[in-house]
Amino acid sequence: MAVVADQVELAFRGAGSEITGYEDVALAAEIPIGVGFAADACLASGELFFFAAETIGIRPEHLRIAQWDILEFSRSAKHPALKWPDDYWPKTDVPPSPAAWTNSVRKFRADLKAMAKLIADKKSDLFTPLPHGDGQTLLREALLLADHNAYHVGQLVLVRRLLGNWKS
Repeated sequence: MAVVADQVELAFRGAGSEITGYEDVALAAEIPIGVGFAADACLASGELFFFAAETIGIRPEHLRIAQWDILEFSRSAKHPALKWPDDYWPKTDVPPSPAAWTNSVRKFRADLKAMAKLIADKKSDLFTPLPHGDGQTLLREALLLADHNAYHVGQLVLVRRLLGNWKS
């Protein structure tokens, strides 16, 4: 039975590392978008403009904040709980500058790699509830991160496709 359990754990570690390290997550967030990108690129209806501006402007920073929170919660009991929803969303609709966008993407990628490293580390217990949580496990947090990123990256890809700015 222990051999089966070891194989299951190895499969989870490999899958978790692949999910959190998935290159398309970073690729979708890396397009260099300045503050005026949505206004310049989106010439369709007002509703599409709003959706594009919200998705391109808010979602990447929201992704970074949520991912950082999941990572830090997974690593440390000292990580303070964020207040939902206020602390999970940026204060502005679009990045304040291209440098802010670049910094957000850099932090997003670093945290994504850190989570993949945490999952791959054999010293990290994937299945035992975190002592500072309410039953959450490291595996659950990794899957939450993957699910959350996939949802919002899908929105980014949709907008980029609608704007003709996505290579298949």
